Amino acid sequence: MKGSILYKVRKRMASNSFLSNTIKKPYMCFKYFYSNFIAGKNIDELNKYIDKGLNIIWYLDVPTHSNMGDLAQYVCIKDWLVSNYPEYTIAEISADTIVNAEQKFIDLLKNKKSNGDLIFFQSGYCTQDLGGFHDYVHQLVIRNFPSIPIIMLPQTILYKNRENAEAVSNNYRQHKKILLLCRDYVSYSVGEKMFENNKLLLYPDIVTSLIGTLPINDKKDRSGILICCRNDSEKYYDENTIKMLSKKLGKIDDVTISDTTVACDFSKLKSHIKERVQQMINDFGRYRVVITDRYHGTIFSLIAGTPVIVIKSNDHKVITGVDWFKGIYDQTVCYVDNIYNVYEKVTYIYNNYDYVQLNSVFRDTYYANLKNVISECIKEK
Repeated sequence: MKGSILYKVRKRMASNSFLSNTIKKPYMCFKYFYSNFIAGKNIDELNKYIDKGLNIIWYLDVPTHSNMGDLAQYVCIKDWLVSNYPEYTIAEISADTIVNAEQKFIDLLKNKKSNGDLIFFQSGYCTQDLGGFHDYVHQLVIRNFPSIPIIMLPQTILYKNRENAEAVSNNYRQHKKILLLCRDYVSYSVGEKMFENNKLLLYPDIVTSLIGTLPINDKKDRSGILICCRNDSEKYYDENTIKMLSKKLGKIDDVTISDTTVACDFSKLKSHIKERVQQMINDFGRYRVVITDRYHGTIFSLIAGTPVIVIKSNDHKVITGVDWFKGIYDQTVCYVDNIYNVYEKVTYIYNNYDYVQLNSVFRDTYYANLKNVISECIKEK
């Protein structure tokens, strides 16, 4: 994590080959024990809930990085849980904490005797075998707590390794109280094959519940074009292609290039996450149009009432995510398969688009009713 002792040491090592060769092994040992110590300390702090006999929502795999899309999910999930389950105490635990203090975590939940507890998993691209701790934590929890209802908030699902997929499927099969919300049609189709014994529902990303709920800027208060593009393995267009697009669009208006992952230490960010998410939405609302290959870049644009043109990424989640908005926000969001057609779309928007408040269909249709959906699912089992 940026801002931590480990991050500062690693950064110094990266810039000095002698230091790297000399202290790499001691550093790795220190990192292991330090991470375990911090994780154990975090779990120990949660023991205070055990003795009070409270009903607890265990909100697991909470994000600890500076991706504003994931943090927007966190803000929306936390607000939704507080609003819908006021009688519960919410205990937040990150994947890092669970992995680095695994037995302490298991003991913590097993020592909690209340029959009313619920487990909620963070939404996102988490039900996959592409890397990270997400799937490992899912399997650990499902295996060890078969009697606690588990709600997996909207997931993108992808398993590239067949053996991994079979092992995951077998593990899920043993748990009778899982509600798995799928974030797109592709994930739902994969989930139907893998998790036939579990309850699956097609459900939009929770950040869509903010669309139509916040004030937006008038046309006179907007200027410029925002290109919000990722810089990781999921990007489809290289940096030169994006720069060429930016240069061409510069004939229409000023262009800004940014991303939804911000250059900010999470240690500095975590005390005011909600404010930073709101600030990013406000930033999206300053522009006349947004071009993005980010799913949450698309959603932030809609929340801000800004027309958005979605371009390719190397993954299905952005394209299939746009399907949610067809027939609802057709004038405000569109997908462009060929980046060379973006200029024409932007020109049309500049000449024709009226900036009006969008409706709040995702909040009203889906998230206003999710608690009832969860209750019915638990009763069925």
